[in-house]
Amino acid sequence: FFRTFFSMTPDKLQTLLNFNVLQCIVVSVLLVRAISALHWSENALARLLWGATIAVGVLTPPIWSAGPHLPLWLGSIVSRHYASYFPLFPYVGFALGGAAWGLAYKRAVQQEKESPFLHQTIVISGLVFAACTALAAVPWPEMYSDFWWSSPWYLWLRIAVLVMLCAFLRRWELGSRENPGWLQSLLALLGRQSFYAYVGHLIVLYGSSYNYNWNMLRQLGNDLDFWPAVGATSALAAVMIASIIAWDWAKRVHPIWANRAKWGLASYLTVVFLIS
Repeated sequence: FFRTFFSMTPDKLQTLLNFNVLQCIVVSVLLVRAISALHWSENALARLLWGATIAVGVLTPPIWSAGPHLPLWLGSIVSRHYASYFPLFPYVGFALGGAAWGLAYKRAVQQEKESPFLHQTIVISGLVFAACTALAAVPWPEMYSDFWWSSPWYLWLRIAVLVMLCAFLRRWELGSRENPGWLQSLLALLGRQSFYAYVGHLIVLYGSSYNYNWNMLRQLGNDLDFWPAVGATSALAAVMIASIIAWDWAKRVHPIWANRAKWGLASYLTVVFLIS
């Protein structure tokens, strides 16, 4: 804490602002909440959110180009010019697109049209995926040529994949609700413990105050070839799934000790942050 705020240099400030996933989440949620607070019909809100999702994709390249001319605190939030990990553009698009699809799904459930809606989602998402793949192969102005980082097609393609997966998994759940298999039970468990998985994988992957050097990034680096990267990803997934199963068992069988462990770890990390 003291080193962060009382020994600050411009380079350290830029590094601090680069790790901006929480800022991105907070601003995205507040923006979606502000849009949802408008006294509009659900259909109008869904159209507005979809329009905003499209606009984010289109505006990301010019906003990134304007990044060098913005103040550090603003440029690091909205663009990747300062090597920000999660700039608002394009990542706010996931929150907007997710909210739009959620509104449409809610309306379909209320109208008892859930199954047709899920089928429609899978078809449309597949068409969007194909269209974005085709658009990526077309020559575009230099500003829109960076497919893997700032292009609209990459954003919309990923949103299409996400809603397609949501629709497919929900249809799968509806189809075997009476007799779920072990894989569905495992997926349900991972969903219940998603916050644990989010925090835990960051500690394993990037480290923390107590495993600063013993983490995957420090030990393996960040420039692996394809098959080593596949192996590292598979190992991370296996470790996280095993720890999630163990944590869920501890919460069910030993809830008091699990609660103590949770608050003990949180207290330790808070103290280390404040006094280091």
